[in-house]
Amino acid sequence: MGIVNERDTAVHIAELRALAQTLMKRDAVESVLLAGTDLSTAFDKTNTDFPAIDCARVHIAAITRELLR
Repeated sequence: MGIVNERDTAVHIAELRALAQTLMKRDAVESVLLAGTDLSTAFDKTNTDFPAIDCARVHIAAITRELLR
């Protein structure tokens, strides 16, 4: 089970968003990596208030480019 599977309520999503904001302010984080597949199912461009990189999407795009060569 992943983080979001067990914490998929609006409250928990808000807590994760607040954590991202804290990291950005406190540690000068420029972007948050959504490196778990469960995170990329909970967050996308429409519901994040922080810069995020969806690692699964980046990997899938790279694999697709290589397969289509």
